[in-house]
Amino acid sequence: MFNFHRFFLHWHRKIGLFSLFFIILLIITGILLNHTSEINLDKKYIQNKVLLNWYRIKPPQPIIYFKNQKNSLFLFNQQLYFNQKLLEIENIKALKGFIERPDDFLILLADQLLIIDKQGDLLEIISTEDGLPEYLTQLAFEQNQLYLKSNQDTYLFDIENITATKITLNNKMNWSNPRPAPPDLMPLYQDKGLSFEQLILDLHSGRFFGIIGVYFIDFIGLLMLFLSLSGAFMWCKRQTKKNKRT
Repeated sequence: MFNFHRFFLHWHRKIGLFSLFFIILLIITGILLNHTSEINLDKKYIQNKVLLNWYRIKPPQPIIYFKNQKNSLFLFNQQLYFNQKLLEIENIKALKGFIERPDDFLILLADQLLIIDKQGDLLEIISTEDGLPEYLTQLAFEQNQLYLKSNQDTYLFDIENITATKITLNNKMNWSNPRPAPPDLMPLYQDKGLSFEQLILDLHSGRFFGIIGVYFIDFIGLLMLFLSLSGAFMWCKRQTKKNKRT
């Protein structure tokens, strides 16, 4: 006659040992998810490149930030913002400098010099095809004169005639340089990427490993059901034997 007690006891032990790690994982992730709002898991983001690559998420791009008196300019995700107003200029690869003149602003990009008014409206674009020197890295505005700098040369640039004259500077120039982006600005524009809440949820459900992981967690759930039923069966069997003895 088939011995159910011995069968359940044998597999209860083996399945219990096999499922131990996954049961602990489900318990821990479940508790964390139950308190996600209290520990702000939805507002904390993962920077680990391995995990971001696993999710096919590009690492958050840095904000290139310039500040002139009361006006700011920054580049994020190939988009240019003047005082947090998006400028209608597409596919900007690099932001090199930002200076203020009495009536307008000058913005130096990888291969262009932009002129915008005080409201951020584009007035003019001067490119390398128009006569702008190539490989520029910085710009400065001193005594109503515009200076441009590349890796090797320095130029005095005449915007009206679009002419660049190589010069040698004997004095120190106040070049336009980027600054660290303000802490209150970065959360508004940086990519959020992968939150801890999403990672824990995917581990809990098995979606971290794709559809196979989901079915595997389903399988672990069935094993936990077997452990519960087999444990209850063996307890009832033991209680029945005790009652018979008494």
